[in-house]
Amino acid sequence: MNAGATRTTGFDIDIRAHYDAGYYGRFTMDATWAHLLTYQRTANGQTYELADTHGPSGVSGDAGSPKDRSSLQWSRQRGALTISPSVNFVGHFDLTDPSSGIPTCNTAIGSDARFLNGVTPLNSQFCSVGYYLQTDIDGAYQISSHLHVHAAVTNLFNKVPPVDMQTYGGGTYFYPYDPAYDQGGAVGCWRG
Repeated sequence: MNAGATRTTGFDIDIRAHYDAGYYGRFTMDATWAHLLTYQRTANGQTYELADTHGPSGVSGDAGSPKDRSSLQWSRQRGALTISPSVNFVGHFDLTDPSSGIPTCNTAIGSDARFLNGVTPLNSQFCSVGYYLQTDIDGAYQISSHLHVHAAVTNLFNKVPPVDMQTYGGGTYFYPYDPAYDQGGAVGCWRG
């Protein structure tokens, strides 16, 4: 999208640590946190604040701009076995995108919003996309120098992603979720 200017402010924190516990193995930890303070887009002489909104849909693929995203991963390696649980967090954001002519919740949801079973939601019920917290666990075992076995459980606690009535990725006629952030929770969690 052509625009006059885009200005973002925020911060990222990344912490990595490891500890060799001898017989008990090697432990590692990786934590990240990104916080968006402002996301200002100027187009046609008007400046829009897009942090914590669904915008800018033309840039983000209609994924939204939550102010907070973080992840935490631990890992323990002992001999040939490695186990790595992780937690990923995406903060909440509202459905508006003033840069795309969607200044209110009602405009974002539209008049044809309905679920697969024909139920039309109450507009105010879905004016924001809730936060999403997903836990995964990976395991690996090195059988030999030529054979490595890996297994993973995505969305360990079967967390259903929050409803997002604005995104075009999930579609309002199915379970409307944001596949950019919540795909792991949507796979295997269909609740039609």
